[in-house]
Amino acid sequence: MTNPAPTYRLRDHRSAWLTILAGGFNAFFGSLTFGSSVLILYFMKLELPMDKIGRLLSFFPFAGVVAVVLSPMAARFGFKRTFCLFYGIRKFVLLSTLATPAIMERFGFDAGVAYVTVVILLFALCRAIAETGYYPWSLEFVPGSVRGRYSAANNLAYALVGLGALALATLALRQSSEMSTFHGFIGGGTAVGFVGVVLHAFVPGGGPTNRPVRVGLYVRKMLAAFGHREFQRFLLAVGLLTLSAGPMSFLPVYLSTDPFRLPAEHIVLISMGGLAGSIAGSLTWGRIADRIGGRRTQITGLLIGSAFPILWLLLPGGGLCLPMALTLALAGGAVGVGTAVGSQKHLFGQLVPPRRRAEFSSAWYASVGLAGGTGPLIVGHLLVALERNPLTLGSEPTSPFAMLFLVTTALQLLAAGVLIGKRQTK
Repeated sequence: MTNPAPTYRLRDHRSAWLTILAGGFNAFFGSLTFGSSVLILYFMKLELPMDKIGRLLSFFPFAGVVAVVLSPMAARFGFKRTFCLFYGIRKFVLLSTLATPAIMERFGFDAGVAYVTVVILLFALCRAIAETGYYPWSLEFVPGSVRGRYSAANNLAYALVGLGALALATLALRQSSEMSTFHGFIGGGTAVGFVGVVLHAFVPGGGPTNRPVRVGLYVRKMLAAFGHREFQRFLLAVGLLTLSAGPMSFLPVYLSTDPFRLPAEHIVLISMGGLAGSIAGSLTWGRIADRIGGRRTQITGLLIGSAFPILWLLLPGGGLCLPMALTLALAGGAVGVGTAVGSQKHLFGQLVPPRRRAEFSSAWYASVGLAGGTGPLIVGHLLVALERNPLTLGSEPTSPFAMLFLVTTALQLLAAGVLIGKRQTK
C-alpha cells in the first residue's frame, strides 16, 4: 500500500510567512521611496525633464541584466547572504539622495542631475544583485503547489502595508509638498525597510554551494534555458507586458497636466486606490491560479487589463476626475494583481525545473530587465519629442499620452495572444 502524497498548505510553511512579514516592511520602504508615484513626484520636484526621468526609471529593470553573470557567484557566496547583504546596502545608497538639492544649489543643476543619476544607478544595481539571490532561494521555502497562494499573500501584504504608507504620504503632502517632505519619506521609509532585511536573516536555506564558479559553463546552461519552447513563449509574453508598463509608469505626470492638474496628494491617493484594488483581488486570484494554472490566469488578467489604458484616456477633467480616477485605479489594481500572480505561478510553479532554478531565474530576470528598461527610456524621450511637436487629430493637437496608452493596450493584447498559442502547460 502506498502512502498518499502530502497535501501542502500555505499556513504550514512558517518560512514563507516570515518572508511575507519581512516583505511588508520592505513594502513600506518601497511605497515611500522608489516603488510608487512618490518617486515620480520627487523627480518632478527636482524639475527633471521627462527624458531624464525615463532614463532614471530604466535603471531599475536594466540592472537585472547583471543576473546573467552574477548568479553563479551568488550561488557560491550563498543566495541568502547575497540577498540580505545587498538589500541592506541599497538602503544606505538611497539615503544619499538627500544631498541632491544641496548639490544642485552649490554646483548647479547639471551636477545635481549627474549625482542623482549615479545614486539611482547604484541603488538599482544593489537591488538587482539582491534579487538575483532571492528568486532561486525562494524555491527552497515555497513549494510549487502553493506558489499561487504565496504570491497572492505576498501581494496582499505588500498592498496593505503600501496602502498605509501612502495614506501617511497623502496626509503629509496635504500639509506640505516641499522638498523636506520627500526627504522625510526617504529617511523614514529606509529605517522601516531595514527591519525587513533583518527578518529575512531568520529564514532558512539559501546556503553557499561548494561547487566552483564556472561563469562560462553557467552562461551556456542559461542559454540552454532559452531553448525551452514554453519558456521562450513565456518570456516573449512577459517582455511585451513589461514594455507595455512603460507608458503607465508616467501616469502621475499625465494626471498632473491639463486638463486634470491634480495636486500631489491626489495623485498619491490614486496610487492608494490601485493598492486597495490589489488587496481586494489578491486572495481570489491566488486560488484561481492554483486551480486553473498560471498561464490561463495570465491570459485572463491581460485581456481584461488591456481595456484600462483606453479608459484612462477617456478620463474627464473637472469635478469628476478624482472619483473616476480612483475607480479606475481600484479596478486596475484588482485586475493587475491577477496578471502578476498568474505570471509567478506559471514561471516558478510550472516552468522552472528545481535543479536548474538559478539558470532559469536569471534568464527570466535578465529578459524582464531588458524589456522593463527599454519601456520608460523610450517613453521619456517620446514625451519630450511629442511635447515639442504634438500629433494632431484634424486641426486639434492631441495629448502625447494618447498614442502611448494605445500602444500599451496593443502590447497587452499581443502578449495574451502569445500565451493563447500552442502550449504544454495550463
